[in-house]
Amino acid sequence: MENTGITDEEVVRHHSIGQAFLDQPLEYKRSYPCDFKNGNFFGFREGFRLMGNTNVKDNSEALCLPKITPSMAHEFPRFDLLEPFKPEIEAFQRKIHERVLTPLLKLFALFLELPEDYFAGVSTSDPACCTCTDTT
Repeated sequence: MENTGITDEEVVRHHSIGQAFLDQPLEYKRSYPCDFKNGNFFGFREGFRLMGNTNVKDNSEALCLPKITPSMAHEFPRFDLLEPFKPEIEAFQRKIHERVLTPLLKLFALFLELPEDYFAGVSTSDPACCTCTDTT
């Protein structure tokens, strides 16, 4: 990620953490599913949906994690595999937010001739943000 201060090694490291999860047996991953019916997208998303009106299966799997903040602590999946990495995941989330998301949001606002912090100000508060590891 050029010009962000985020190294390729950091990105590869976090992909590796996500892949270590996705390499687990299906029953383990299913122990914390996304609860789409109740509007909760955090947890494991199993690849079993059909794409559109076809019989083509979307076989991609994903683990969606909330932004690690005090108000979202209860949303973090309780997989034993992830617990040791939680501080590292949190630090990486903050780095991505500060060095990639916030500058992009400011750029969008300026492009739309809005105050610079129009979007960035909202994103820095505590509401949920999602980081996903996906097989696609």
